[in-house]
Amino acid sequence: MTYELIDQKLSDWASRHGLQLCSQYQDTEVRTVFLQGRGTERGQIWIDPPAPDGTTTIHVAVYRKRHRDNVKMDMPTDGKDLDATLEGAYVQATGWLEEEA
Repeated sequence: MTYELIDQKLSDWASRHGLQLCSQYQDTEVRTVFLQGRGTERGQIWIDPPAPDGTTTIHVAVYRKRHRDNVKMDMPTDGKDLDATLEGAYVQATGWLEEEA
């Protein structure tokens, strides 16, 4: 599978928020962004490769120093709602990063 169907939308979204969109991880094609929180906290949003019909899942996570405080959410979406789901993922991640752990 390839990200070709959604790459432009992902790039536009990352640019709007000043995020660096990573496309490789250990010789594997990925689409992920990292967000820095307070101290050692960090957030991550990553996107599964889309199916031919454009459906995919966006994953949102925040990793904290104490692993028991980590949080994660999966957000399925279709091609039509991709922009709105990406925005929702960003709002969720930044909200979690602002919370006290």
